[in-house]
Amino acid sequence: EPVLNDLLETIDRRRSEELDRTLIRDLQRAFRDFYRHRPRYQMLPVQSKKDDAGIQGGGPGLDSEGAGDGAEGASPGETAAGGDPVEEPAARVTPPRGDLLPPGPLASVRISPSSIRIECGGTRRVRAAVLDATGRPLDEPVSFHWSLSDVVGSIEADAEAPGQVLLTASTHPVEGTLHLTARSGDREASAEAPVEVLEELPARHPDEGIPEPTLVNHAGSSWRSRMHDGIWQVNIGHREYRAIAGRSALKLRYLAMLFAKEVVLRSSQDPRLEKPLEQLVEVAAYADSHFAGLRGRRRGGSPGENGTA
Repeated sequence: EPVLNDLLETIDRRRSEELDRTLIRDLQRAFRDFYRHRPRYQMLPVQSKKDDAGIQGGGPGLDSEGAGDGAEGASPGETAAGGDPVEEPAARVTPPRGDLLPPGPLASVRISPSSIRIECGGTRRVRAAVLDATGRPLDEPVSFHWSLSDVVGSIEADAEAPGQVLLTASTHPVEGTLHLTARSGDREASAEAPVEVLEELPARHPDEGIPEPTLVNHAGSSWRSRMHDGIWQVNIGHREYRAIAGRSALKLRYLAMLFAKEVVLRSSQDPRLEKPLEQLVEVAAYADSHFAGLRGRRRGGSPGENGTA
């Protein structure tokens, strides 16, 4: 029973600490062309998440899909093992944390990279990752059905690598969507990724990108986000984050503000800006939370609300 309770707590913590993949994709879309139009800014370094696996307390590693459009999408990170078994006083061996049970049934599928940019006539390999509800890769047979907007180009399945396709772009600039449906038994999951065909991929600084934030629970600490050893960290223990943890729209705006703060700090290299930028995020987050509350009350038609303050 203690082992099972420990496993359930681990799963609950993973679910609460993992950002919604759609949220990450929306954040990256929002800033996707920012560097091209505002080259005077330095974006954040993009690293493979395998370099910082384990920072989230044993949670599933986040891959680098869609983070930097200049590199081939990396294979999605797998769930980190919980370490060596620990021997207890009664000589009982505790299974690794989070790996007591085998991967569950299909719950979701991801496309890597999550945002595809490719030159006219070029080719790029695209991968699928099928996961259970805890974010672990499945170890059971899965069938894949890919489809691509006709105007974008064509795709060819790799017979030797299930879950991978080779995308060949059209000869002219265009935008479209790549769709994927994965099936395992009686379960099905779908995903899609935007595809942009360009005449020429814009030159960029090697460090430029929109990384996925690494979530760190530092409850009681005043910092909201920071660059630590070249990794963008977001403090999910901060009271502002906890207050909006269940509100996707507010969370997206909050992450966008934190990302903007880090870009300005990195571009200016002026530490004096850190405090006023933190204050700006604090004021904006306060207003956001109250605007959301007002909208909720108006939709609900609270008693005594007649449209006046």
